[in-house]
Amino acid sequence: MSSTTHSPGEVATLLDEILLTGNGQAFADACRQFVPLGWADQVDAAAAELIAAWRAALADLGEGITLAATPYERCAPWAGLGTLETLARWSAGSASTCLHAPTILRPEVVHAAAWRPGLVVCSRCQHLLSLRRGSVADRRCDGCTRVTAGPDYGDTIYAGAILVGPLSWRYGTCADCRWDAAR
Repeated sequence: MSSTTHSPGEVATLLDEILLTGNGQAFADACRQFVPLGWADQVDAAAAELIAAWRAALADLGEGITLAATPYERCAPWAGLGTLETLARWSAGSASTCLHAPTILRPEVVHAAAWRPGLVVCSRCQHLLSLRRGSVADRRCDGCTRVTAGPDYGDTIYAGAILVGPLSWRYGTCADCRWDAAR
């Protein structure tokens, strides 16, 4: 029996192909038979906690801002692959983490961002993903890399996140690259 090791990028590409076929749930269900039941339950609990936290945060922002489920195939390819590669790196133990060292072996809510590739942090350390408000990095589109003029000039960055299991992967896009349900 031979063993093949794939890079996180290769794993992300393989997962992307599975998800684009619409077989993601079937794949996830098939994988469950190979993981300890308690671990799968912890992943499910962390995912439910993440969704509840996002709903609460969005409710605090005001009426009309909601959490919407978008099928994977409707995500921008760069965002989907970025999310999957971050998840693969974290799962393989090759992502950088905060000092609390979150690991897939102890599932908990974790956060990452397009503008901090390879960094996964726990909920207490989300500040490590922050950008200085109004800075060039804060105005850069994660889709096309264009630096917007800023909200004062009607050229803003639209924030978004992709939630996969216990991982929240954040991104920001210009109006041209915006692909979410609000468009």
